Amino acid sequence: MKKYIVFSSDLSLIPLEGKNSRGGKLEDFDDLSIAREYAEGEKGHWDQVILYEKNGELARLEYFLKGRKHSGNVT
Repeated sequence: MKKYIVFSSDLSLIPLEGKNSRGGKLEDFDDLSIAREYAEGEKGHWDQVILYEKNGELARLEYFLKGRKHSGNVT
């Protein structure tokens, strides 16, 4: 199982995920630096891009909303 997940989505299309390929996309990574690089590259193509670490539970490491970066875990 890979340790990092990048979830990309268009906010208006999230309810259509599974029916519309632009609703959202998940990518798994073993390496944090590669996951961060991927998330940075995706932020201009999606409304939101979230980088999670899987460690029993999901911990949000970075969050891009409309291309703007935020950091920290979900509280």
